[in-house]
Amino acid sequence: MNQPPEHSPPQAEGRPAIPPQGVPEAAPEAPTETWRGIVVSSAGQRFFVPTEALLAIEKDLEIYPFPLGPSWLAGVARWRLGPVSVARLADFAGGSESTPSTGERLLVLSGSGGEPLGVLVGGIEGSRSVPPTPRSPSEVGLDSLPEALVAEAVTSNEEWLPVLSGTNLEKFLNAQAEAS
Repeated sequence: MNQPPEHSPPQAEGRPAIPPQGVPEAAPEAPTETWRGIVVSSAGQRFFVPTEALLAIEKDLEIYPFPLGPSWLAGVARWRLGPVSVARLADFAGGSESTPSTGERLLVLSGSGGEPLGVLVGGIEGSRSVPPTPRSPSEVGLDSLPEALVAEAVTSNEEWLPVLSGTNLEKFLNAQAEAS
């Protein structure tokens, strides 16, 4: 009959195996989780957009003005899944209000409940992985940005980037609409 090796105690049915004595267990590995996303710029400010908040990046998508809409509304875009309200990030990130320009990109972000929300950004700098160590924007010197727009910041290459999420953007824009 086959016997287990001498250093392994017999295992009772339904019970986990007992590790052999004298054999050290491996220490648990430190978590290597990182947040993936893209870095975008607008009005001289760079932002980190997590990939889980990003539904699409669109180029050359026509934005239709909506003259009777709230002041934050740059227009409405006909996206592949339906119409999307579009805000221009530069209007809230210290830039001047203006109409969309041809160099901007439309990010379609997931708002609360998964509803799409469009935001125009000046440019996309590329993808990044950042450590999951968010801080308050005021804690890292980014207090010039509206607190409701940016709830946290992450570090990338020793630079703190405000995190832009669809949920925070939606809350911020709703507050803007109520104030006007």
